[in-house]
Amino acid sequence: MEPLITKVQNILRASFSGAELDLEETVPGERIGGSCTWTGFLGMEQIDRQHMLWKVLRKSLTPREQSQLGLILTFTPPEVAAMEEALAA
Repeated sequence: MEPLITKVQNILRASFSGAELDLEETVPGERIGGSCTWTGFLGMEQIDRQHMLWKVLRKSLTPREQSQLGLILTFTPPEVAAMEEALAA
């Protein structure tokens, strides 16, 4: 059986083609969180991105697996670039 983090990565890559994922076990063996950066989020409100992301995850994961997921932030590439620029300043 594949680790949950691998399963989540595969689900998100299949559903959000070309997305950049940065997932980690925030609590080893218990909780997974991170971020998903995707051009398809351009023009979408954060709440709509979260609904889209969780709809995909709920469809593909068991309730037990879902309970092991923490916060997965959603970004667009320009948002990530702006954050990186602000940090470099």
